[in-house]
Amino acid sequence: MIVVEVKKKDTWLRRSENLKQYYCYLNEESGIETVSENELRSKNNNKFLSFENFENSGGLLGNDYSRLCSIKLTEKTTLGATAVMWVDDHPSLEIDPDIINDKDPGHLRIYFSMESRTNRKVHNPSGDFLIQNYFYDILMTYEMNSTIPLNYLNLNMESELYLNNEIENYKKSKKFKVAYFASNCGDHTGRDKFVAELSNYIEVHSFGKCRHNADPSILFPSCKSCNFAKECILKNFYFTLALENSYDIDYVTEKFYEPLKVGSIPIYRGAPNVAKFSPHEDSYINTNDFQNVKSLADYLHNIIEDDELHFQKTIGWRSERLKNAQFRNLTKFGFDSSICRLCFHIKENY
Repeated sequence: MIVVEVKKKDTWLRRSENLKQYYCYLNEESGIETVSENELRSKNNNKFLSFENFENSGGLLGNDYSRLCSIKLTEKTTLGATAVMWVDDHPSLEIDPDIINDKDPGHLRIYFSMESRTNRKVHNPSGDFLIQNYFYDILMTYEMNSTIPLNYLNLNMESELYLNNEIENYKKSKKFKVAYFASNCGDHTGRDKFVAELSNYIEVHSFGKCRHNADPSILFPSCKSCNFAKECILKNFYFTLALENSYDIDYVTEKFYEPLKVGSIPIYRGAPNVAKFSPHEDSYINTNDFQNVKSLADYLHNIIEDDELHFQKTIGWRSERLKNAQFRNLTKFGFDSSICRLCFHIKENY
């Protein structure tokens, strides 16, 4: 059994906190109960999580394991840890003394962060994960060249995108044009300025703190009781602005995938290699493909008015699921498989 202890480092307060332990069992084939990702993240959860036939990363794609892994998640940290995972929400160039002065020098040190390189520069002048690698044995980040890469996909994403029973109702459900959710209004990418200009040519409903002009509780009162309230709202829109807070390689977040699942076309601005993380070239609109905001708005109006074009952008591409093996492979590198992949990596390399 491999025990991974999770700690959170608070850079601001210069302290760390023990959060939980994962008990990782490899190659066990009985007594396993599969649970969802949401259940895995919930508190006081002692169920088991299992995965079969996934691919271990090791920083690379293509190594098929076809093994069984089970995980027990506990809020207690009573067993001696094989490895310590540091969850760092506010990365800093100055390494926390708790890590340097680890009580047990035999611990593997794991660095976990889903923050982008650009945003890390607020605390880390270089923004380079390799600086952390000098102090850590294993890196778990969104970058696909990490020891254990983590993207915003999951093992169920393919079926969520391609086998949606409501797919034929996408056109009928569209009552509004463009949806926008954002709470960080001071970001350096200029997305607020972009939205302001786009609003001159097409109606944009903004539900977040930035450019707020719409109240979801009034427009969509039934969505308040939904488990996925945001997706409940997005399904009513032809388009959703998926504007990342930084433009880093591999940094494609849930902003891109949430609208796809409910038939709202993402208008994407962010990672330069977003095509690698998309299910199909017709599934989204890249703002970089247009000379200016007005030409983008003209294209959006064209999609709304052209039933055939709208069908291709929302439904047509979903019939070509088998052609995109790369996207199907990427679904194996999300959070829900991360602990199993980590444990296999530890077993085989340490």
